[in-house]
Amino acid sequence: MARLALFDLDNTLLDRERAFERWASIFIELHGLPEGSWSIIELMDEDGLRPRSEFFEGLREALSIDIGVEDLLADYHDQYPRCFSVDRETVDAVRRLRDNGWKVGVVTNGPPSQMSKLEATDLLGEFDGICVSSIVGSRKPERGIFEEAARACGVALEGWMVGDSPSADVAGGRAAGLATIWMSRGREWDHSQLPPPDFAVATIAEAVNVILGTKCRSEKVSMTRCLQRWWKVPRLTRLLILLVIIAWVSLTDNYLGHRHHSDQDLILLCQSAFFIPYCFNALRRRNPQESLSENL
Repeated sequence: MARLALFDLDNTLLDRERAFERWASIFIELHGLPEGSWSIIELMDEDGLRPRSEFFEGLREALSIDIGVEDLLADYHDQYPRCFSVDRETVDAVRRLRDNGWKVGVVTNGPPSQMSKLEATDLLGEFDGICVSSIVGSRKPERGIFEEAARACGVALEGWMVGDSPSADVAGGRAAGLATIWMSRGREWDHSQLPPPDFAVATIAEAVNVILGTKCRSEKVSMTRCLQRWWKVPRLTRLLILLVIIAWVSLTDNYLGHRHHSDQDLILLCQSAFFIPYCFNALRRRNPQESLSENL
């Protein structure tokens, strides 16, 4: 596999949610908007998916803003990129990839002003290739933008795609022949919509660990998550698991508590121990369709 790692920009390399909140607070104060304006702005933003001209047209009508859309757009493209910041951990992770001989690129949908975000966060020099959909004439999930990113990085289109969008990044990356890592942002994967990614992570550092092979699972299963999975296991299966564990503990206690043991005691103990991994595996993978996304 070629050493190529491609990254989405918004809500992957950069925290768009945090930047948008900063911009919105400036926008509200600048235009003297009433209390409760944030909820309207957030709703109309649609997590950044709504075209900006439609977004501001909607805001003008909903919040009675007299300024024209063109002027609002101009101010937005000037102010918004400066609201972004990048975590040191993210920069260090990207550099770790390059130090290990990987080519690293950015693949993002959006206007040319996406480049301004990279400039504002001093990320331009951290990547071998940067592809913005409006500049290259192709957008995720189309294969063309991934091919262009590989060309910009000087390697074949073989490697990884990391992003937060199930359709654009995961499905698009997979269709282009790439292994996929999903930035979950606290979400659960909807198995009814699309096949799951190869891995799910919470940070770029975790994604890089997966790519470099230093971590076989991208997130630790919390006690809360274990309990949630436990209660989703059928009642009869839960009962059988408990009975096997109780029996094994009892047999172990009896075996260790006696000085003289028969071969039959040892065989029975080993047989009961054999079922313990099976029981936990039934709990961990309650659905065969989860085989590619146990870490979700």
